[in-house]
Amino acid sequence: FLMIRRPPRSTLFPYTTLFRSDKAMFQVFFRYQDKDYLQDESDVPFNRDAVNYNWGFSQYLFFMNNNAYFKVYYSQDKDNARGSDWDYNGQEAGSAIHIPLPLDIAFDGNFGYTRRIYEHINSISIINKRRRDKEYDWAIEFTKKLSDNLGISIKFNRIVDDSNVALYNYDREITSFNLKA
Repeated sequence: FLMIRRPPRSTLFPYTTLFRSDKAMFQVFFRYQDKDYLQDESDVPFNRDAVNYNWGFSQYLFFMNNNAYFKVYYSQDKDNARGSDWDYNGQEAGSAIHIPLPLDIAFDGNFGYTRRIYEHINSISIINKRRRDKEYDWAIEFTKKLSDNLGISIKFNRIVDDSNVALYNYDREITSFNLKA
């Protein structure tokens, strides 16, 4: 159970973990989140401040003497935003893998697919349609362990959002160098 409180945003995140064997773990969670974006409060349809409810589960399968894993996950969420453009029902599914490599290097890879169906006609849509987004998110990362508590990594992440409202389409590629503590 995890409670984070930093005004003006708060999160409640209860979860449970079930060890089905020494090679498999199942997690289920619920998350309540109060989101507060820094924005002009007068733009009512564009106001993204929201309460988000999210629930889901993950299944882990361990291998290589429990030093590596493969994970699949699924979640559903609902955003109740102050602005009508941002109320949505969403679903996310994906997978991830972690594999240790020689020389204290680890490989991490993941892929996620998110589908959001917005509840109202978008205020900028000239043909009066409700927004529907499909997001594809994948990443690969190599981490070099420097000590028990420190590592460096290089990560490549690509996110493609395909929306039926063209303004919200994007393709983002991020390469980062990270210090991990």
